[in-house]
Amino acid sequence: YLGRSRIMANEVIFSEYGFFNEVFPLDQLNWAKVFHPYVPDGIVPGIDNELGVYANSSGMKVYVKSGECRVRSHRGALTETIELEISEADTTNPRIDLVVAMVIYGDAPNSKMKVGVITGTPSSSPVAPTVTQVAGGIWELALAEVRVEAGATSIGSDKVLERKQYSVVGGGADPMEIFYFGGG
Repeated sequence: YLGRSRIMANEVIFSEYGFFNEVFPLDQLNWAKVFHPYVPDGIVPGIDNELGVYANSSGMKVYVKSGECRVRSHRGALTETIELEISEADTTNPRIDLVVAMVIYGDAPNSKMKVGVITGTPSSSPVAPTVTQVAGGIWELALAEVRVEAGATSIGSDKVLERKQYSVVGGGADPMEIFYFGGG
């Protein structure tokens, strides 16, 4: 209908639409809006060591193995095992910390993907911190819970509970339909 006008009884422009020149650019925020339904958060199965989290009683630290994940449709990869420090234990109550992969949005080019530890709250009945998921702010994906016993000076292997969730690319959709632009 190029060059033609149509008379419609009623019409309302979508709140968001695109991709057109200068309208709804494919930037870091819109990327997630468009692709997140097809590339959900989680560990990418079968890549390296699938970001496995473990401890070995060698101090107040945990390790995250190599692997790849998707957080808000952004790709994060570790090519080797990394070490993360665990904050000092409370003297009277245990707590549960949370190891997360996260996207931290900033003005371009300051957005980053990181792996980190969210320190829990000491309590006689501790619970894991909740992940933050604010579009355009911080979006976190839980990788593991770490139980930090009262007075602990090291983290044993039995204190790490992996919370792996896997990313199923396509979310059940045919991958070719995701990128279908029309035609005969």
